Amino acid sequence: MKADRCRQDLPSWTPDWGTELQDSLGYQPFQSLIFNASADTTAVVGFSEDLMLMTARGIYFDEVEKVSFASYIQFPKHVGTDIGPLWRKMFDDLVAREDCMYRSDEERLEAWWRTIIADQIQTPSGVTRAGPGTEDQFAYFMHRGDPGPESWRLRTSIEDRRQKSSLPYVNAVAKAIGYSNNRRLFVTKRGYLGLGPGNTNEGDLVYILFGAPVPIILRRQENNEFACIGEAYVHGVMDGEITQGTSDERPVHQEITMR
Repeated sequence: MKADRCRQDLPSWTPDWGTELQDSLGYQPFQSLIFNASADTTAVVGFSEDLMLMTARGIYFDEVEKVSFASYIQFPKHVGTDIGPLWRKMFDDLVAREDCMYRSDEERLEAWWRTIIADQIQTPSGVTRAGPGTEDQFAYFMHRGDPGPESWRLRTSIEDRRQKSSLPYVNAVAKAIGYSNNRRLFVTKRGYLGLGPGNTNEGDLVYILFGAPVPIILRRQENNEFACIGEAYVHGVMDGEITQGTSDERPVHQEITMR
């Protein structure tokens, strides 16, 4: 959004190279895509003559109902007792809700740790989807210093996870901080948990744009136009569930105009 951009004269959908760059949620250099939220759709875009407007086709998914504060965490400065209690409070605010779409405790905890690290982890061969081992590393990280309430204890004891930490643990922590830094966790009206740009607000809209590997956060503007806030991770819709009609509702294709 323009408030977070150096160039105020640029459309919201263009990159602003004067701002601090973040790790992309959808693209990794020299790697195949690891997400496919738009499934087998093809990007359909157009531009106005002055190049200030871009039109694209996509599917409206949901509206952001509640957001956390944006995280500004430095590695390794805050890799101590600070982050665990902080993120557990976010869990209580966003995920431990009766209307959460992840029904069991196990589903909620998995949605939580995968969303915070955008379900990806750094390995010697590059960035991949997070595997089961990541849960051990992340759980120990969440429990450092203060183990938290009993509801936070996952399948293995904290001491067992402590034995597995070492270098893979450090990599997991670093990647988790990298993806969550200057981003906001959010929950949608239908109870989906997501990770979006730091300026994501309540009332913003989640769209799946054709050809895009990850969902996009848009904000409604005047004249039926939208501002592009940025890319997002939304747990449960990253593999084409919406565009392929495997979700609860039949998708409706729309043409979106972004300024």
